[in-house]
Amino acid sequence: MVLTSDEGWPYSWEEDDSIRDCHVNCEVERVWNIVKKDLTAWFNSLPGAYFKPKRRLLIGTPGIGKSMAAGSYLLYQLLHYDAEQLPMVAYVIGSQSFLFDKITKTVSVYMDDPRIEDVVNIFSLRGMKGYIIHDLAEPDDAPSDDLPPRGWGMVLVSPPFESN
Repeated sequence: MVLTSDEGWPYSWEEDDSIRDCHVNCEVERVWNIVKKDLTAWFNSLPGAYFKPKRRLLIGTPGIGKSMAAGSYLLYQLLHYDAEQLPMVAYVIGSQSFLFDKITKTVSVYMDDPRIEDVVNIFSLRGMKGYIIHDLAEPDDAPSDDLPPRGWGMVLVSPPFESN
């Protein structure tokens, strides 16, 4: 399957041109099915039951398409997931962070202050649920210990660093 975007897809390569096509193979679809299974369990739990979304880690050799295929496809699927159940999606890649509010249909870009960690924590304290895709381009890009906040799921997309 190929997803095409006129705006291009976010990825960590340092190139001037955006890549318009995202190629989705069976392994990328498998990653989405794991995340979707978590979301289904999370949102179908009984009222009053506590379900904590799992933190997921996607590790793979650099250059195999984790950022371009898996990261972009997860973003696409999460943005198309039921907005009432999952109203917020955060996408962190390198020094850029994007927060998608599916209710107001807006996207905010965060570079420094306020930090994306602080913003999603504020939404979490207000009872807003969401999901974070954190794409690790370098070991120094490791997510804050504050992530994910309560009521948010998270997948970390990473090359095989020792610290993982």
